[in-house]
Amino acid sequence: MKRIIALSIRFFVVLITVGVFAQSAYGQMGYTYNYTTASADYSGGYVHGCGVTYGDYNTYGHTYSANTTVTSPEGRQASFGTGFTSGPAVADVFLEFEEEDGDFLINTEHEEYCPVVQSIIFIGTSTALQGVRPWVRLISFIVIGLKVITPGRSTGLQAQVSASRRAAGSSVEVEVNDDASEGTVIDYLLTPAGGIISKAVSRGRNFYDFSLTNNSSMNNGKIKFNAHISAKPDTIDVHPPILAITDWIELRP
Repeated sequence: MKRIIALSIRFFVVLITVGVFAQSAYGQMGYTYNYTTASADYSGGYVHGCGVTYGDYNTYGHTYSANTTVTSPEGRQASFGTGFTSGPAVADVFLEFEEEDGDFLINTEHEEYCPVVQSIIFIGTSTALQGVRPWVRLISFIVIGLKVITPGRSTGLQAQVSASRRAAGSSVEVEVNDDASEGTVIDYLLTPAGGIISKAVSRGRNFYDFSLTNNSSMNNGKIKFNAHISAKPDTIDVHPPILAITDWIELRP
């Protein structure tokens, strides 16, 4: 009977010791700082979400993780998890606009791991909301025909414009101008007149087609062009405003 009581007391003391040690481990965690930030890059065409989890002090080697997800207004997602790390856990996530605008939601789940009790502690979540304005992007400007033209011959230039959902129906103008020339370039004709096309865009890709004609046998050089884009109303975000063709077009006698 005495042996049973002694064993019970010893077991009770062990439980108390483990309980106090575990409580001390949790008590020495310090504070954790958890937050989510967001930004929109209109030139790159993406939303950047960043989730951060870190502790200011702990004695028992706790580690931290951040699991961040960016969700578009139409439900597309991109996610990244850091795993557990001793330093600040920083989860950077990028999600392209594609054809969307509006509010992108960024959500982060924050966790902490205690090696003493071998337990993952769910700290909580943090969120951010990033608005994306209606936008149009000049995504390409290329030569789509001959790169060497003689008098009376023509070639094609094409600009591609991408528009977001809420930009659909807005008036977008593309104007073609000469960017550089070498040799003798005296006379050429851009059509439509003035090298300007203005029209209402639809969501997604829109094509602007121009024609260049060699108008003189005195031409003996080369030329390249750029495209300038503008939109109405002015609340539409435009990137980039100017895009140059990399290819030269030769105008020969």
